[in-house]
Amino acid sequence: LGSSSNATSSSAPPVIDTIFSVMLQMFPPNIVKAAVDMNVLGVITFSLFFGACLSGMPPDAARPLTRGIECFNTVIMRMVMFVLTLAPVGIASLIAAQIASASNLGAVLRALGLYVACVSLGLLVHGALVLPGIYFFVTRKSPLPFMRGVARALATAFGTDSSAATLPVTILCCERLGVPPSLCRFVLPLGASVNMNG
Repeated sequence: LGSSSNATSSSAPPVIDTIFSVMLQMFPPNIVKAAVDMNVLGVITFSLFFGACLSGMPPDAARPLTRGIECFNTVIMRMVMFVLTLAPVGIASLIAAQIASASNLGAVLRALGLYVACVSLGLLVHGALVLPGIYFFVTRKSPLPFMRGVARALATAFGTDSSAATLPVTILCCERLGVPPSLCRFVLPLGASVNMNG
C-alpha cells in the first residue's frame, strides 16, 4: 500500500514545477513562435507590456505605430467579417459531407437531432436565465435592452461556435451600446482568449 502511494506521488509533477512552467509560458523567447504555438498567456503578457511601453511614450513619437496598429486591426476585422459571411455555407457543407458519408442515415440524423436539442436547451437555460440573472443582480437593471443590443453577437456566436470569430461583432455591438471603444478593444479580446473553458 505504501509503495502505491509513493508511485502516485512520484508520477505527479510538483506544484513548484507547475508554477514555473506557467511563468515560463508568460515570457516566451520568441513572440511569433508563441503566437503560432497558441501560447495565449505569452501573447497576452507581451501585448500588455508592449501597450504599457507604447502608452508611456510621447504621443507624437507613438502616433505612427498606433495608427499602424489601428489600421492593421481594421483590416483584420474586415477580413473576419468577410469570412463570417461565408461561415454558414462552410459549416453546412461540412455537416452535409459527414451526413452523406454515414452508412445508417436514420441513426445519424436521430443522434444529430438529440445533440442539437441538448445543446439548444443548455444554451437557452444559460442565455435566458443564468446570464440575464447575473446581469440583473450586478446592475439592478432590466437585461432586455442589453440582450437586444448584443443579439447580433449572440446569433453569430451560436452560428460559428467561436469566440474569436464572434469578437468583431461583439466589439461592434458593445460600442453601439455606449461602451468606450478603448475598453471594448481591451477587455473583449482578453476575455475571448482567457475564457476557453471548453
